[in-house]
Amino acid sequence: MRYFELEPEVPCALGEGTAMELRPDAYPLVIRPQFEWSLGYLGDDLLTTHPVYFVTRPLAESLQTSGLSGFRLSMEFDVTVNEQLPNAKPGWSPPAIVWLRVTGDAGIDDFGLSATAGLIVSHAALALLRTHRLEHCEVTAVE
Repeated sequence: MRYFELEPEVPCALGEGTAMELRPDAYPLVIRPQFEWSLGYLGDDLLTTHPVYFVTRPLAESLQTSGLSGFRLSMEFDVTVNEQLPNAKPGWSPPAIVWLRVTGDAGIDDFGLSATAGLIVSHAALALLRTHRLEHCEVTAVE
C-alpha cells in the first residue's frame, strides 16, 4: 500500500490556552488544543498547527462514515479568533471545525504521524481527502 505525507494549510496557531505535555525526545503531546484563527485561511478542509490537525465539518462527516483507520474525531478543544482578524476581514466567520486526533501508526493505518508529527495517510485516505478542498496542501509520496 502506498502512503503519503501531507502538509496542510496553516491558518491558525495554538493559543495560550492549549494544554500540552512536553516530551524529551518527541513532539509535544497536545491534550486539549486552543485553535486560534489567524489572517491566513485560504479555505481548505484539512488544516494544521503543529502538531495538531483539524478538519472542517463536511470533511469530518465524510471521515466518520469512511471506515478508514487511525483517527478519532473530537470536539474537545477551544476556538478563538485573533484580535486582528475582524478588522482585516469584516463580516468573515470561520467554518465549523473538528479535531482530527491521529491515533494510528504511520505506514500501517490509514492515518498516522511521523516521528516529527507529519501527517502520513494511505492512498485510500488521500482519495477521500481529495473529494474535499485541499488546494493548499502539499502531498509527497513516502518511500
